[in-house]
Amino acid sequence: MPFPRSLRALAALSLAAGIGLAAALASVADAILFHPLPVARPAEIVRVFTASEGQPLGFVSYYDYCDLRDASRTLAGMVAQSQVLLAAGGDGSEPAARSAEVRLGLAVTPNYFDVLGVQPSLGRTFTAADAREPVVVLSHHFWEAHYKDSKTIRIAGVPFTVIGVAPKNFSLDRFAREDFYLPIGVYATGLLPSAGRPLEDRGKRYLTVYGRLAPGATVPRAQAELNAIAARIEAQHPDTNHGRRAVALTELASRMQSDRTMPSLAAILAAVAALLLAIACANAAALMLLRGEIRPHEIAVRLALGLSQWRLLAHLLAESLILATAGASAAMPVAWAATRILARAATLPTDLPLALDPKIDGRVIALATALAALAAIVCAIVPWIAARRLDTAALMRTRNSSAGNFARNALVAVEIALALALVASGGCLLESLAAAGRLDLGYRRDHVLVMAFDPAQTRYAETQTRAFYRQLLDRVERLPGVRSVALAQSVPLGLTGAQRQIAIEDQTVLSADRLSVWMNAVSPGYFELMHIRILDGRGIDDRDTAANPAVVVINQELARYWKPGKAVGGRIRISGAGGVTPDAGLAAGGIAATVIGVAATAKYFHADEPPRPFFYVPFSQNYASRMVLHVETDGPPAASAPAVLASVREIDAAQPVSDVRTLEDYFSQRAMFGARVALRVVAAVGVAGLALALAGLYGVVASAAARRRREIGIRVAVGASRPRITVLVLGQHVRLVLTGAAGGLGLALAMSHLLATLLVAPSGRPLGPTLAISALLVAAASLAACLVPAWHASGTDPAVALRQE
Repeated sequence: MPFPRSLRALAALSLAAGIGLAAALASVADAILFHPLPVARPAEIVRVFTASEGQPLGFVSYYDYCDLRDASRTLAGMVAQSQVLLAAGGDGSEPAARSAEVRLGLAVTPNYFDVLGVQPSLGRTFTAADAREPVVVLSHHFWEAHYKDSKTIRIAGVPFTVIGVAPKNFSLDRFAREDFYLPIGVYATGLLPSAGRPLEDRGKRYLTVYGRLAPGATVPRAQAELNAIAARIEAQHPDTNHGRRAVALTELASRMQSDRTMPSLAAILAAVAALLLAIACANAAALMLLRGEIRPHEIAVRLALGLSQWRLLAHLLAESLILATAGASAAMPVAWAATRILARAATLPTDLPLALDPKIDGRVIALATALAALAAIVCAIVPWIAARRLDTAALMRTRNSSAGNFARNALVAVEIALALALVASGGCLLESLAAAGRLDLGYRRDHVLVMAFDPAQTRYAETQTRAFYRQLLDRVERLPGVRSVALAQSVPLGLTGAQRQIAIEDQTVLSADRLSVWMNAVSPGYFELMHIRILDGRGIDDRDTAANPAVVVINQELARYWKPGKAVGGRIRISGAGGVTPDAGLAAGGIAATVIGVAATAKYFHADEPPRPFFYVPFSQNYASRMVLHVETDGPPAASAPAVLASVREIDAAQPVSDVRTLEDYFSQRAMFGARVALRVVAAVGVAGLALALAGLYGVVASAAARRRREIGIRVAVGASRPRITVLVLGQHVRLVLTGAAGGLGLALAMSHLLATLLVAPSGRPLGPTLAISALLVAAASLAACLVPAWHASGTDPAVALRQE
């Protein structure tokens, strides 16, 4: 049963596209959700969180980490890490950090590499003696790119000795690739800039904690033990740990519970991969059926001579395996190219190395092999089932058969349905992105340029830092095209933020409930620049200086903790804040601030987040070295960046600048990250799936027309016009297209429920118009694919057709 080369090549290409793109999507899903930690025995590693009523999975303070580590017996070891943004550049011999750039590093406990079972590729890792020493372990990529011949590196203006190099591609974060590792104890020595006393403040929670299960221990046993330890810590430290508990989760469980977007995106990628693979398998199986129809007489002869059905299946399976092997071999380059394209599409708004890093590793290759085997089985089973329906005696008398018509037509209808589901899913995502552009975030995102500074990286003291920011605001505000300027500690929808624990003062009695609330330190003019509405009272202005009493602006959600209309004039106690002397009448470790205004609740971290409490404090009363300059411009904000950067260099040419972005970038690249990646994936895969479906449909129509060649020749001979013959050939295939489209609409409805988890801003319009437009597009493309072979068949020469028959 020879397989014509054209059909063989088309079947192999169909499988290559399906397997390759499915493997690429699987590698992306693996990178964002399933990839195991690059440590020894990763199944033993658990994540440890502290949690409260409003914070189900929170960070851990250093003192809490120490208490949990020392008391736990079900965990053989615990490590802690904290991401740090520090200026790194040059070696220790340089007197200034002119070449420094802000880099992402990790401050880690000295046992970090030992507990994780990670061996350095060069040198050594930390020991207990290094706890407070200026030593550093470099990541492999950072060392290879910049420090192969260096023994020291200047970090935040301080020379650090390089003692080792981490293994290649090592990082516990799925998206970030840190450049260096420092012992966390150096904060206590003053070698690195820090806000407050991060190692001594039990209320400052900023550590990510991992633990390794002891031999024989389980996650439930570890959870029970941590519950008891957390209860003891709460009893001993009620001021900072009231209502806080400890949570132990496996790495996969922590990924599933800590981020709603990534699991949804992984599920969509898996669903899209399954749809595309189904289209490819259906297309290849339909082509295998065409093979059988091209030479049905040979099949009948073989069956008549005693070929068993099982031998026929083995023959078909061998032939399918050859095709699947060829397709899988061609699929690997397709998969590699697709992962590179997807990785470039999945970027975040930051200068730091934060992006997806999908890899075609052994696990993905094993998956591709399994997919190829599955495709081979499908491509063999379908024509085998059709062959069982052959009438051998009839085939011995005639050379035509329609035994495979139903199966082949069904496969093509399935292809059209799956392709329509992909196209409709892309339409839903596109409509969501359009609706998101009209979403009210509670602030403006147009005409605003932002960039981050941290003068402490170049050893500025607080007085020098404040002087630098005053000069910066003054110079930039006088630039042409600049309307206004302001400072803020963080950017809405950005990647950083600050959190404080507060207690509400009710008349003369402080509320016993303590809340962990996100906050922002801002300069005068911030609310006006950002168009954040002040609903009651006033915003922060020039009256709020360090010499005056502490003030705070709260959002409408936080104002609900007061009686209506009573928030302004009320007082809250804020722990962990610096820069203002606490009132003598309040407990040490916090400041009492008077509420001067209520701002509208906005979207602070996610465009679809529910309302959350939030407050703003004056930068003049709450010092932070790292601040973000906000510049309101008349024209496109990106066009003003060179002039602003020139002003910075005039003040201090050595000052590192990072994350030069427009505010719109934070929305489009971060808030819409999941929907944007899903749209690009669905769009690309939808085009590929539709192309495969149209190719299969073209083959079906061309095959049907070839079988009716004699009939068409007779009709032409008796005077049938070419349009009439075209309509005749198209007739049954129009029904095939409509059947597939109807099934695709049902599948698209099911997909829309999965996509809803990524839709930041549902358009509010009924889903019907999107589905109808998608169905019309797919139907039009399908009819065009039918029309070409039908029109070609209508031009049959009757003399040639009858002579060949």
